[in-house]
Amino acid sequence: MVLRGAAPRWHSDESWRNETPLGSILYCRVAPSYGGDTVFADMESAYEGLSVELKEKLDTLYAIHDHLVHRRGMVRRGVSQQQIERYRQEWPEVKHPVVRTHPVSGRKSLYVNIDFTSRIEGVSAEESEELLHSIYRLADTPAYQCRFRWQPNSIAFWDNRSVQHCGVADYGDQQRVMERVTVAGLKPE
Repeated sequence: MVLRGAAPRWHSDESWRNETPLGSILYCRVAPSYGGDTVFADMESAYEGLSVELKEKLDTLYAIHDHLVHRRGMVRRGVSQQQIERYRQEWPEVKHPVVRTHPVSGRKSLYVNIDFTSRIEGVSAEESEELLHSIYRLADTPAYQCRFRWQPNSIAFWDNRSVQHCGVADYGDQQRVMERVTVAGLKPE
């Protein structure tokens, strides 16, 4: 998949799928002369930084992930409601644990993201929104971050099961052209 531009919000790729990607590989074809970095957030460390009480609460909760962002884009592009409904039926919302256990390391990480997580099940709408926003903000913590500066032909491969990322859209009208490969994974546990 060729990507132009940057995804400027923290996210895990394709968490709206029932079986989510193991990882993603990004290859830089064209890099801007400044800016356009990708920042990664370690959501295992973010989980470890939580209080014991909050960990215990989040360990029992499930979140609903949806492809809503893309459907909204379809509306903006003038796609018919019939096509959007077919798309929604093809990709219905899915339920994943808020705290995911890595299948290799056994470490726990937070698995919600602002683009694809619509709510937490089993709590009020207000509590869901409060919990989600407090988790989303953790990715902004510099101690959990790593910043990658792109150059033509550079490659990044990250574990989508425990890392969120965002592209920094600070390069003006310059081009940033990437190719992405998504590596198949399993249903989060």
